[in-house]
Amino acid sequence: MRVWNILGIEPTDDVKSIKRAYARLLKIHHPEDDPQGYQRLREAYDLAIKLAKQSGHSSSTRALKDSEDEAGRDIEGSAGDDAGQGAAYSGSSDYEAEAEDEIPAELRNSYYLEWDNKPDPESQLNLFIHTVEHIYNDMQSRMNKANWLELLNADIVWNASMRAAVSDRLLHFLEGHYFLPAAIWELLDGTFHWSNQDLGQNEELAHEFPAVYAYMSAKSNELNMDYSYLLRAGNIDYETYLRHREAACLALLNDELEKAEKSLQQAAAIFNEDLELVLLQIECFKRMGDHERWLASCSHRIALDPNALNGYYNRAAAYYECSRLAEALRDLRFILNLGPNDRDGLSLAGQCYWKMGDMEQAQEMFKRLLAVDRDDAVAILALMQLKAQEERKIRKNGGPGKREVLKGLRQELGRIPFAVRFLRGVRLFISRSWLTLILLIIFKFILFIACMSYIDDTQVIANREELMKVPLETQAVRLTLSEAACTGYQGKWSERINGERDTGETVNDVNSFLSRMEAQNTDSGEADYLCIGNLQPETAVMVIMTKEQRDAMMSKPEFQFEGLVRSELMSMPWDQASLAFRDEVMKSGSAGKRLMNVYIDSRESQESGGDKAVQITMTLLLVFLVYISYKAFLQEFRRAWRFIAYN
Repeated sequence: MRVWNILGIEPTDDVKSIKRAYARLLKIHHPEDDPQGYQRLREAYDLAIKLAKQSGHSSSTRALKDSEDEAGRDIEGSAGDDAGQGAAYSGSSDYEAEAEDEIPAELRNSYYLEWDNKPDPESQLNLFIHTVEHIYNDMQSRMNKANWLELLNADIVWNASMRAAVSDRLLHFLEGHYFLPAAIWELLDGTFHWSNQDLGQNEELAHEFPAVYAYMSAKSNELNMDYSYLLRAGNIDYETYLRHREAACLALLNDELEKAEKSLQQAAAIFNEDLELVLLQIECFKRMGDHERWLASCSHRIALDPNALNGYYNRAAAYYECSRLAEALRDLRFILNLGPNDRDGLSLAGQCYWKMGDMEQAQEMFKRLLAVDRDDAVAILALMQLKAQEERKIRKNGGPGKREVLKGLRQELGRIPFAVRFLRGVRLFISRSWLTLILLIIFKFILFIACMSYIDDTQVIANREELMKVPLETQAVRLTLSEAACTGYQGKWSERINGERDTGETVNDVNSFLSRMEAQNTDSGEADYLCIGNLQPETAVMVIMTKEQRDAMMSKPEFQFEGLVRSELMSMPWDQASLAFRDEVMKSGSAGKRLMNVYIDSRESQESGGDKAVQITMTLLLVFLVYISYKAFLQEFRRAWRFIAYN
């Protein structure tokens, strides 16, 4: 393979053509992607340059081609090694011997003179870093991108075997000397690809070289500051100044205002004509609420850069905060004269006029702002407030055409008529909460029924007249009997229902009772008892009660109970023994007692009491469900109301 074949050009002594070919092929054979191909390309380029320079004295291109044919065989040997026919090129003595035989005699002395005098890798690295230090220490050289481009085009940077060492030494230097413009950082990163590594390598870089990583990534954050104003500084300690400026910036980022103020004072003592420093002062004094120094810093910024409108806007904002509205408007007029559609200027001007009470000028500013940006929230809100004030004023003072004026104002404000808003709100409410409404109605109905069952509508009976007025079978009563006793009759259920209690059968069924004599001759078992007691001294009442109630009654002189009023007890087949017992019981009280033809069934209250725990539990559950439904209902109602009120 020949030198010119590698470069892809015809033999020539034009150095520019050789360099163009080399630059074109360098994009294909990048040292990181194709180190062996790059090595062959670099060797061919170096040899072609030497041949071109040495043959500049020759008059024949043919002679140059013949010389090249002999010298180019060393490149073939290198390519053969890449194919597995020998060791890779590494500057060995075998390569030198081969090159010595094939390089023309007229070129051999100069070629090997340069090769023998080539410094070792460590010396080359030291020389490279020394050049970096020289560029960095001079602020003008540091700011000059051409100096860095020339440095990064050095052979040592593109030498595949030394590239990693160059990158490492440069990173160690930059970790302590990182005050470079963003363009220089971008150039360095584009050369060594520090930020294009995988996640693990990036984390390692950030851990080992935090300053380099921070400034290399500071393309759009606060650390990306300008250095151009430092060219005016003259002979100052740049590193000390820049470290104070950096400390102030970081303190502001952490909202450490006292620390930021101290660093700003230290930096200003060294050099106070840096626009970046003044911007930091403006931000610091603004946050501290120091209006005087804030205004002074804004004026200083305008003095440094009188053509920047941001400086005038910052000072106008400071004047506005100090309530020096006329001076704020003076700066804002200057801004709007140069840029009539400046949104920040229009917004602040409108606020100034509003604060001064000039609503017409304020309205004009905000309308101009909306013409520039129809979605500007400040302008929309301000115009709505102005229209609302005007609406209240018209409502209060009245005047001709009041209705039409109010209608026009509402249209300008975008307010929908109340009737339309109400209907929309109702539709929204029903569409979102119809299921909640249905459940709420059902739960409340069930809860109402459950609560009604707890209402104590038992009527207290004190005498015969009150008892006679009570409806039969429906109304529960509460009464107190004295001198109560058992008649001996028992409510024994008949054999035709297999001896089991049939709650559907009435207690006054004549077949359901046993006489006193029958009860004595029969194992009555569990039964209901027919008892009698005095409601009043002259009135006796028959009561059917359970065995437990009977036992409780017999142990007390007076017995209070509840039950339903029933009738036709006198149709029972009283036998002689029972009649005698009844008469005996009735005679035990005062004379003239009358037995009422109604009786009290006290078993109803006794039998329904066992379900109260279940009823209470179910009621509490219903109350909880009603609460949840009611809460959801109120939430949807509030949402619908806000829709009606604010639309």
